Amino acid sequence: MAQTSTTTAGIDTSKAKLDIVVHGRDEGWEVANDLPGWRKLVQLLTKAGVKRVGIEATGGYERG
Repeated sequence: MAQTSTTTAGIDTSKAKLDIVVHGRDEGWEVANDLPGWRKLVQLLTKAGVKRVGIEATGGYERG
């Protein structure tokens, strides 16, 4: 059976910002935890080919 790989990102959540890393890559990003930051996050994840995201749930700051 053939192996498949899904590009995955992890997001650490705080009130002010989101810290993002993509599995297997050295790069990481930080964006504001607000609407403009979320829009930037979508652009970064799309460009990186991310298909799956794990986000840390922290006191409701992940809800946006």
